[in-house]
Amino acid sequence: AGYYPTDGSTYTLYAVWEQTVFGKAFDAIAAKLPDGGIVRGTGSLGLPLVGAGYTVAYACSDGAYIDEKGNVLALPESGAKTVTLTATVTDTDNGGAQARDYELTLYSQELLEKETYLKQAVASLSGNFRPVYGVDTNANRAVEAILEQKGYEGITVSLKETAASSNG
Repeated sequence: AGYYPTDGSTYTLYAVWEQTVFGKAFDAIAAKLPDGGIVRGTGSLGLPLVGAGYTVAYACSDGAYIDEKGNVLALPESGAKTVTLTATVTDTDNGGAQARDYELTLYSQELLEKETYLKQAVASLSGNFRPVYGVDTNANRAVEAILEQKGYEGITVSLKETAASSNG
């Protein structure tokens, strides 16, 4: 089920791959989504509505937060709100359509303030932590005490990962 030359000659075939309209559109959308899918403010997300050969319509699982053009209308009153943003891409040449879902988490103003506070606390720590033998028996508590001395109250420190040093 193929052509095989009988004279022993060989042929080199080349293939040219081109990204589809849908691939281009979904790449353009992904490039505009916020890092980690975390939305920290209202207004336009800058999501594309049209591109070379396509249009995009958006639908949010909760229309009170994001409209059909990808604009963030509101943040939650407290905590975080996770929504699904569905982008439907239509090929303007043939009318074909494909949809893709994106999960976004909207932070409330309260959560944004806490995040900023924690980032400032982390930024205030510098260098390596060097526990004092016999005094700093709990590293988490020792770092909490350093933060308290710097004016950062109410922060609980926990160990995420450990690293061992081979040089003592």
